[in-house]
Formats: sequence, structure tokens, C-alpha cells
Amino acid sequence: MNAKKLARGLFFAFAGAALLAACGGDSKSAQTGFSSGSATASANASASNPAGSQSASASKSDEEKIVLTIDKSTIKVGETAQITSSVEGVSFESRDTSIATVDASGVVTGVKAGTVKIQARKTGYKVGNIDVTVEKAAARVADFYLEFEDAEHFDPDGFWGFKWGEMVMGPGDTPVEETEQAHGGKSIGWFTEGCKETIYFTSDKAGNVDMDFMMAYNADMDISSLLKISVNDTALDMSGKSVPGPDDGDTNNYYDFNPVSFTGIAVKEGENKIVVEALGQGPNLDCVQVYTKELKIEQIPIIPVVLADIEGDFTAISIEKDATAQINLTTEGVTFTSQDEAVATVSATGLVTGVAKGSTSILLTKEGYKDASIAVTVTEPIPVAEGLLLELEDATHFSPNGKYGDGWGEGTDTPVEESTEAHGGKSIGNLKAECTETLTFNSTADATGSLTLVAASVLADYSGWPNVSMLDMPLSDYMTIKLNGSDLDLTGKTLPGIAGTNYYNWEEIVFSDVSIAAGENTILITITGSQGPNMDYIVVNAEGTTLSK
Repeated sequence: MNAKKLARGLFFAFAGAALLAACGGDSKSAQTGFSSGSATASANASASNPAGSQSASASKSDEEKIVLTIDKSTIKVGETAQITSSVEGVSFESRDTSIATVDASGVVTGVKAGTVKIQARKTGYKVGNIDVTVEKAAARVADFYLEFEDAEHFDPDGFWGFKWGEMVMGPGDTPVEETEQAHGGKSIGWFTEGCKETIYFTSDKAGNVDMDFMMAYNADMDISSLLKISVNDTALDMSGKSVPGPDDGDTNNYYDFNPVSFTGIAVKEGENKIVVEALGQGPNLDCVQVYTKELKIEQIPIIPVVLADIEGDFTAISIEKDATAQINLTTEGVTFTSQDEAVATVSATGLVTGVAKGSTSILLTKEGYKDASIAVTVTEPIPVAEGLLLELEDATHFSPNGKYGDGWGEGTDTPVEESTEAHGGKSIGNLKAECTETLTFNSTADATGSLTLVAASVLADYSGWPNVSMLDMPLSDYMTIKLNGSDLDLTGKTLPGIAGTNYYNWEEIVFSDVSIAAGENTILITITGSQGPNMDYIVVNAEGTTLSK
């Protein structure tokens, strides 16, 4: 055998032995002369430490990734889909439960339109992700529609909300709004706490139905604690019930109506009743869609009674105790009722008599007419003390910017108000900061006397609107009074408030032991707060001298 053949034979023998060792074969059969033990050890070492491995445990990058699959990646609102994981024992999580939820077994349920990522986690594995798209539920075709605009409307305050800040609906009016997106072109708005909508309907026989209450709001709204819904006085389960916001994200869109669904609702033969009551600010209401192939459902519409208005003079009445005022109406046959006879009484002909200081109202009723009322305020007579009476409307008025308050005009306009409650029928009001009133009088000699200011608080509490109340007004926070340049002490001097909007609740504020000078004296009133009180007049008293204007 020559050298080339020997070398070739040795090469193939070695290669064969190595191959057998790597595959677990008997190295002896290769007839190579190598130790089978060393070849096997070498192969095992190679298998347990792959190329690039630095240790026996796998690195994070080598962890197995959880692979998720789903039977349908697009579902409708309310529909479900099943996620399957390549790894057992994972925990599922929805990254946005307002779009879709997922349970422990991987069942996904659509909540509102959108796309959401569902994740699966398990220690030692890379997180698995899958996207699910939720589409708006296809509109079901209802068998019957019960319209909220034909319901019986109730509001505990007798009026319905506001229209962009302006109260527009009163007793007898309804919260019905023209709404193109609503079934029938109308819906119910301004559904606030205590409001109720009652729908009456008939069924030709007893049975069970499904109902969708069509509602809308300009954002996602959890109604589980905001609405109470009952059918035939049986409350429906509101757990988890919500109204999604508009698909386009437009917060000015209150009319993207969506179903709030209930199944298996029992109805009885004959008349049935649905009541929706707001426990807080509720959504807009469109209609109730009823699904049944077995029953015939018909709504009993509520026909609103159109009442006439009582006509006449409804100006608020302000009188002193024991004084009277006549209510003048053009509508005849009206019944008058005092809401608090301890404050004021009223005769069958509408003559109001003041009984005691306070506020009340006279209720006007007549069958076929809307109820009406007239506010009444009774004040204690203010005796004018003997002495010199100085009317504030005769004072010298000054405003640093030429205006008095808001909307009083400029130049020669004054803060004088016509006020039947004031002495002489006029008073001073709406004085803002830095406005002044200056009064002068004369005395024939130096003397010690007193000043009595008759004024009324203008601080109002609007939190109970439309029931506004006046608040106590501490004068030291809103004004200063000087007599001949010396400050009168306003400490503890307060004008009391009164229930009801009465800016002419006149009270006496007395300053004793004031120094009056011989000759001309000057009283300077300066407003220091945001608004001064209403002021009627000042009485000056002094002994041993003669006072004059």
C-alpha cells in the first residue's frame, strides 16, 4: 500500500470514528485505535454547552415566547372571542378594559369600538401579545319602540335644567329635545337627580322580552349607580351597566345613542310600566327597543295637558308689618293661598297683609290654569328718630371711573335706585370700591350726638339657585364712615341677611357719642370692598344745638 492510500484510509477511519462517537455508536467498529470513552465525553460536552453559551442556564433572550392565537381578531360590541396560548398556565390581561375585557380562560368580550392589546404572562416566558379590534354592534331591528318623548316626565323642582346657562323650562314644560340621531327625531335631555321618566305600555299576553334602553352621553358614563330602572316595580340589575362615549371622541356629541341591554324581562297581560329614575346626572334617553316575536306591545302615550297662564301683575310685594298690598290680576276666579300665614295673610280678593318680618309667597291657582306665585317680603317698620334726616339720594356721588357698578352708565348717571321700600321711595345701591357719598349739615354749636345709618345687606348666596338668600354683611369689610375726618367705629356693625332675594331689608346702624362741630359738618362714606351695602338715609341727633341742612 502506498503512502497516499494509507493517509486516505486513516482520514476516513478517523472521520468515521468521530461520527459514530457523536451519534452514540461503538467507536471500536471504526477500527481507528482511538478510545471510545474520550470521543463520547467530547460529544457530550459539546451537546451540553452549545456554541456561544456561557453557562448551563438559558439567558433572558433564550426564554420561550408565549404565542397567542385567537379564533377571530375582530368582534362586535358584546361579542366574545377565544384566545389560545402556546403555554399553559398563563394569566391574561387587557390593556384597555373600556374597549374589551378578558377572563382567566382567555375569553375576550367587546365593550366599545376600538383596538386593544391583550397580553399573556408567565414567569420564565416572554410576554405574549395579540391585538383585538372591537366594532360597534350591528343595529338590531326591534319589534317595538317605546319613545321617551311620549313618557310621563317628572322633575322634583318643577323645572328642567338649563340651556347653556339659561334656565328655560318651568312647571308643565318638558325636557324633550329635537335630535336627528334619535329614533323619531326626539330625545330626553337634562335628566338630573330626582327626575323620572315613566313609560306605560300594553301587552296582549304575559311573557318575557329583551329590552335595549338607548342612551347617549359625551363621554363614557358608568350608569350602575346613576340610574334606577324598574319594570312593573321590579328593579333591573344595573351591575356593570355603562354608556360609551361617542365613537368620534367629540365631547360635544351627546347624541351617539347606544343600547344598554337587559334580557328576560317579565311583562304581564294588559298595562305595564317602565320607570327610569336619575340618582345623579344621567345620560340622554332616546327610546326602549323591545324584542319579542310572541307578544304585541303598544305604548300608551302621555298626552300633556295644555294649561293656560294666569295673567296679571306678578311684581314681588314688599310691605311693612301691618301694612297691606293688593294683588291685581286680569284672570278672574283665582284662589289665593299664603304659604306662611305667620308672615303674611291674603284675602279671597287678593289683599295681602303683613304679619311679621320674613319672606313667603302667595300661591295662585285656578282649574285649567298653570299655578303661579308672587313673592312677599314683610319688614319691621323703621321709626325715623327725631332729628335731622339726610337722604342718601341727595348726597354728592363720586365714582373714580365715572361708572357706578355694572351697567349704570357714565357721566351724569347716579347710583340712585327707585325703591318703594325706602324712605322717600329712593335709595343708593350698586356702589363699588372707591365710590364715595358725601353729606353735609350745619350745627349752631359744638355738641355730642349720634348718627343712625339705615342700610341693607347686598351679599347673596346663589348656591341654592333659584332660591337665593341674603347673607350677613359686616360693614368694616366693605366701607368706612368719617365725620369731619374722624373714623366712626364699625367694629361689630353688621347688616343681617334674610331668606329670599331682598336687597331692601333695612336695618339701623347706630353710632353713639359722636362729636358734632359748630358750623358745617361733613359725613364721608367710602366703599372699600367689592360692593357696598344699599343705603337709605342718615339721621343726626344732638342736644343743645340746632341742626339744619
